[in-house]
Amino acid sequence: AAHAGSACTATCAGYNDDFYGLQSRVIVSGVNAGDVLLVQCGGWNGSAGPGQLEVRTYVDVCTTYTDDSLEDNDTTATALALTAGSYPGLVSFDPTAGVGDSDFYSVTLQPGEYLDLAIVNINPNTEDIDFTEYDGAGNFVQDWDTDLVTIANPGASASTHIIEARPDFAWGERCAQYDMDLTIQLDPCINLQADVFESNDTTATAT
Repeated sequence: AAHAGSACTATCAGYNDDFYGLQSRVIVSGVNAGDVLLVQCGGWNGSAGPGQLEVRTYVDVCTTYTDDSLEDNDTTATALALTAGSYPGLVSFDPTAGVGDSDFYSVTLQPGEYLDLAIVNINPNTEDIDFTEYDGAGNFVQDWDTDLVTIANPGASASTHIIEARPDFAWGERCAQYDMDLTIQLDPCINLQADVFESNDTTATAT
């Protein structure tokens, strides 16, 4: 934790636990030359031992980013319809940080198709994009804590899927600049039939 001031008069200016793995990071803004900060470090569950403390000037890269050319796609209702291809130079902001918005995209799959939506060319040391999947009506389906989403349509009619690209704010990310590739192709498994050894799906039915 970082406190503004010293000794018992200090007030908390920011705190963090496990920003990246077991490493912590605290960002304190509005600090002027001559200001005093009290830094407090503690071990989990009473743990103690040597460690490394790094103090450096923080430059908020989010202030240098502007909305990308695919805006306005800030909600499920305004999701941008995508076709297969590459989408470079995108920017997403964490809406909970009060600095911007997530990016929402919609993809329609025909029967037997599946999509791969991949984040590429992102700085892995400072930025992270995760996905959230919604159905075509905007209802939550699942979170994808990964840079790749794969969705299939095994049904008999077309299906629409809405995907939100957002900074991983659980790790403290407030914004991210990224490129994105979308691939749509036929699911190679869709027409496969059971082989002659079925049913051998468990240890009890092993062939």
